[in-house]
Amino acid sequence: MNSLLTVLAVIWIIHFNSDVALLFSELKGSSILQVQNQASQPEPKQETNEGGEQKTAAPIIQSPNVALKLAFMADPRLFPYDIECQIQEKTVELTGVVSFEEEKILAGLLTAQLMKEKDILNHLEVRPALHGTMQAASDSRVTELVKQRFANSQTLRETNFEVVTLRGVVSLRGQTRFQVIALEAAQAAREIPGVIAVITQSVRLGAEHD
Repeated sequence: MNSLLTVLAVIWIIHFNSDVALLFSELKGSSILQVQNQASQPEPKQETNEGGEQKTAAPIIQSPNVALKLAFMADPRLFPYDIECQIQEKTVELTGVVSFEEEKILAGLLTAQLMKEKDILNHLEVRPALHGTMQAASDSRVTELVKQRFANSQTLRETNFEVVTLRGVVSLRGQTRFQVIALEAAQAAREIPGVIAVITQSVRLGAEHD
């Protein structure tokens, strides 16, 4: 009888230990899975409002396409161009128009630096005439802004200076009795983005005639 009880006790212990081991294994696997999920999905930040209540902050949304376009805009050489990025599983395709071959190469190198595990398909078109067109549009915009600045000044509005812009250089033409007026006009033009110099040699000093 004692031997039978001993055998039953041993069987129960073995069965109990196997169940415990299985349960521990399941819990351990579950814990590993939770850690992996937490690593792949950052835990939302907890913020406290004015009333002391905890609330979960909205998740941060990022896009490789947006990041790449922001990188292009951060480079002064690529800033003027509208470069499109098509990001696929294994490739990144660049399309658009730039003025010089160097700019096309630069866009490709920058893309390769940010998208290291993808093949770069640089289909940017090089169109040298675009540079002149963009410069002319920029000069026209500068002239318009300088004229607006003069119109907002009572002193400069009365001078009625002619304004011409070529490659960022603003030339003023007209007549005034006071040289300091020419200086005021040059200082006002200097505040316009894109202006690299102001020429006032064609501003004549003398009495104005009706």
